[in-house]
Amino acid sequence: MEPPQNKLIQLLKKKGTGATMGKSLSAYELNEFEQLLMSDEGNLTTKATLLTALLTLKPTPDESEWLQKVKQSPANYVPEELMPLLPYITPTDSFLKLIHQVISHQHLTEPEFLKAMDALFNPALPEHYKAAFLEAERLKRETEVENTTCLLDFINRSQHHVVNLPILIDIANPYDGFTRMPNLSPFLAALLGSIGIPTLLHGLYDIGPKYGITVRKLLKASGQAQALPIRETLTRLSNNYCAWGYIDQHQSFPELYD
Repeated sequence: MEPPQNKLIQLLKKKGTGATMGKSLSAYELNEFEQLLMSDEGNLTTKATLLTALLTLKPTPDESEWLQKVKQSPANYVPEELMPLLPYITPTDSFLKLIHQVISHQHLTEPEFLKAMDALFNPALPEHYKAAFLEAERLKRETEVENTTCLLDFINRSQHHVVNLPILIDIANPYDGFTRMPNLSPFLAALLGSIGIPTLLHGLYDIGPKYGITVRKLLKASGQAQALPIRETLTRLSNNYCAWGYIDQHQSFPELYD
């Protein structure tokens, strides 16, 4: 028998991958999700993410019928922890209010999005609410204001160091490591460094949903078990015999890494 969490992930991959990539759930699949929702098994965050996808995307007739059942008797279909995500449940928490706005396709202002960012980085808030917000944002499609606000907030929260170099190339691969070609970044960085062009790589070892080949994995395979301290890496950038290095996300942005 397939584990409940595996089935939840399958349903989520079908419905919650994106506004254009996602597909609808059949009546049979909705019945499966209904049983999984009220079960003690399966991850609550996965359940919240899939429920958010059903609430955010335009429903099919089968999905509309299921959502109508939920509206008429929410306690019979949705666990207590996820009830506040439902659009007809009045939110009292400020973060939940923002989640409701996004689920209903309302774009957030800069101050509103900054409040959401504070909530995302607040370890005291439930993970399933954070997942619901991120899923709803992805399915709604982020505005330029929302994306810019997120980027600037990330910059402000991350670590910063000054290097006395006339130029520094920063190669930023997708952090999930997914690519349809060989990951040549470490070799490119070494080549650039060898001709006097300091080059910095950054990333982390492993991240979903693709779990691809990252720079960190390649460095580990080559014998570098741990990322060097940031100061040592920055010193290497000024070394004419090396002039390249790698900084891991757990060093540069521990709050996001956590």
